[in-house]
Amino acid sequence: MNTKKALIVIMVLLILLNVGMVGYIISLNVKNSNRIDFEEYTVKILKARNIELNCLIPTSSPVAATASLGDMLYTEDSIGLLETKTGGEYQLDDFGRMLYWGAPDANIVEGEMNRAAVEKISHAFIESIELQLSDYTLDYSIEIGTDEYDVRYIKKDDKGNHYYDIYIEMIINETGVASAVVSIRSIEDEEKRSGESLPVHTVLLANLIAESKPMTISSISYGYHQKSANTSEAVMSWRVRFSDGSERFFEVGTGEEITPVIEILEFNNVIFKCPLPESYTGPDEIIYGESRFDQQQLDSMLLFANGQATIDSYGYINYIRTSFENSTRYALTDEVITELSYEFIEDLGLDSSRYVKEGIEAVSDGSFKDRYVYSDSNGNLLFGNFIEIHYSELGVVFASIRADEFTDGSQLGDFKSLSGVLLERLDIDSGREYVVTQIDPGYIRETIISDKAVACWRVVYEDNTIQYFSAVSGEELNIDE
Repeated sequence: MNTKKALIVIMVLLILLNVGMVGYIISLNVKNSNRIDFEEYTVKILKARNIELNCLIPTSSPVAATASLGDMLYTEDSIGLLETKTGGEYQLDDFGRMLYWGAPDANIVEGEMNRAAVEKISHAFIESIELQLSDYTLDYSIEIGTDEYDVRYIKKDDKGNHYYDIYIEMIINETGVASAVVSIRSIEDEEKRSGESLPVHTVLLANLIAESKPMTISSISYGYHQKSANTSEAVMSWRVRFSDGSERFFEVGTGEEITPVIEILEFNNVIFKCPLPESYTGPDEIIYGESRFDQQQLDSMLLFANGQATIDSYGYINYIRTSFENSTRYALTDEVITELSYEFIEDLGLDSSRYVKEGIEAVSDGSFKDRYVYSDSNGNLLFGNFIEIHYSELGVVFASIRADEFTDGSQLGDFKSLSGVLLERLDIDSGREYVVTQIDPGYIRETIISDKAVACWRVVYEDNTIQYFSAVSGEELNIDE
């Protein structure tokens, strides 16, 4: 072949190579353009549904697969040995999870309680319960109070897959690990691939419907998650985590949502006769000020002309009716009592539309008690601001009122999901049946003299018992208000 022919061949090859490269670049740009357009479309649709994205949408999808989980690691014997070795108190729940309540640790990090100190404490605890730290990765570390953190580590296998149901969750404060829930089990079988997966865009748009209150997605990840509490099968799943701490899981193969916590609760005799709200909206706390009333105002009100109204040092107003001359007699139906109560609230100079009726209760002396609680602009109840009115057939005979001014406090917004709180806090191991009849978000003082009220959930049961749980930490609140 002469030089001229050789040059022609080389030029043809270069042209073909360039054409191929141009085609590849065009194809790549089209694919990237389609992906970017689809991401923007997803963001716009979710925003229209009152859902914001505060994270990146994964650009790749895992292969649909399953894994089989084995028995729980800890037994009664092994936790007994741990208790002797490390101190603190250990217990197994019905799911085989190990619960831990810590003794103060004399070897914790001295000085400032920061994330580095929290990491050191959590690593030491994981190793103290005879786990390999390298097998676990940090899932989240959230500051839930002054020098107090909620920290969670999850299982990571040698392929980098996460197992959301294999975890160590710790509450850490200046004394060390105050409490922990440890759910550790073996992985019996290698993953079995079961087909293609759906893009996360499709899963989000198919499952996340319009929300009545704003929601923010803080992260989207994938890993293995149990299909239900009663199976050992774990499926590759998309996990969508929200800024309030709640999580939703969807199978990557089908896009279907995996059993939520509420089904686990119902399986363990927790029966809901009311909706189970998941998100909390509002500041972490409110600060109470002075009462809206003083003694001089009370003395001048026509509402109290037939009796005596006094205000004590805590801001409680007590009214006792002393004269019943020319009184109208009422047939005390619920409708009549409610109408009289709203008139009473308006006569106080308060906005009756802000007060939520708690219910009418018959009292042993034949009278009736009607109670109302103030509701803020987010629909949260201020349990410390209430009006309680007692009626006889002659009308109002007694009333107790507290109506303090208030302002918003801190607004970190790191709230626990209520279903997760109930799963952690209710004594489902006892075999007791919990029948939940009412759940309200609100604010509660820890003492009657406190000027601060914390965000909480009030849970009312069929037997008329009531529990208050912090919306921030999930802990049960013992109050005397």
